[in-house]
Amino acid sequence: MKTQGYWIFADLPSFAEPIGNVTAAIGKEAVLPCTIRKLGNHKVGWIRVEDKTILSLGQRTVTHSPRFLVTLENAKSKNQSEWRDEEEATSRLHIRQLREADRGCYMCQLNTKPMLSQLGCVDVLVPPDILSSGTSEGEVSVLEGENATLSCKATGRPAPRVLWRREKSGFILMRGLHDPLIPVDNQSGEKLELTRVDRKQMGAYLCIAKNEVPPAVSKRVYLRVNFPPSAKVPNQILSSPLDTNVSLVCLIEAYPKTINLWTRKEQVIMSGGRYEIDERGHPDEEWKTTSELKISRLEKTDLGEYTCSASSSMGKAEATLRVYDEYTSDAEKYRENRLQQTHDHFDDGKSTRAFRQRRELIQESRHLEREELCQCEER
Repeated sequence: MKTQGYWIFADLPSFAEPIGNVTAAIGKEAVLPCTIRKLGNHKVGWIRVEDKTILSLGQRTVTHSPRFLVTLENAKSKNQSEWRDEEEATSRLHIRQLREADRGCYMCQLNTKPMLSQLGCVDVLVPPDILSSGTSEGEVSVLEGENATLSCKATGRPAPRVLWRREKSGFILMRGLHDPLIPVDNQSGEKLELTRVDRKQMGAYLCIAKNEVPPAVSKRVYLRVNFPPSAKVPNQILSSPLDTNVSLVCLIEAYPKTINLWTRKEQVIMSGGRYEIDERGHPDEEWKTTSELKISRLEKTDLGEYTCSASSSMGKAEATLRVYDEYTSDAEKYRENRLQQTHDHFDDGKSTRAFRQRRELIQESRHLEREELCQCEER
């Protein structure tokens, strides 16, 4: 039939609407609808465009994969003409258990002359994954003061966002504008750059990758910061009455872990009898250790100098303290010797630090004198 110079093939099928594009997560199902007016005896075929694979012809599935299924549904047109009814048929291509390889375009084709066809595309969303290539090993070791880089290579569709945070505290210590370490909630990006690493930054870091498709994934990277040991005693002078229990405390900082010893007169003290050695690590700062030597029922033979030592592959550190009988004048003599040593290095009053030490020793010595005077009056 010809109307106003145009040929109208009234009996030929036509597409009622575009197929459109479909987005679904991997493992789910994607459905592409192809709606045709006046299908009649014509057949609908589905073809994968990328490799020209024929998936179906009519309602018969040609491909051997059970993941592909075609259904046909007939219905009245929503926009019926006033002078005749038009039937609509919808052929649906179901792609089940989606794989990444299913991403691409599919053609709905009618065996008309000329052939009619239209395209619909499938996008497959993929949850994040952390790749072993380009990602730091489970442990990264650096020297204190060096720079450290923790890497986390993630893939997924859409591209995942990568966040870093500390495993225990949550916040990360980063160098600020004026160089001190400041806590930040998290850092984003595949690389976490730490400049002039400090021992306080040692610990486990979590790289977390997430996008629109659950679940998020994470990788744990442990940062080891190596530095030489240091040892100090809170009290260099310990006065206690005989026949009482005393505790000698030594604070050690080091990584890797140290071998810690207590010695007296170059003899190593072992736990046993009246001696007990207790070592405690810090729950949050693993480079800190407290070594405590406990002496029960203090005797005269226990008086004197004790040395706490810490040794590792990075070096050795020592700290000493002296134990005195509270009711003897030995403690005062020791303080006087310390006072004289400080005076010899006083440098004509120019050193503020030396002056402060001298003043503290004088006050300490006077306080001891007052205590002994009181004790004599009581006796």
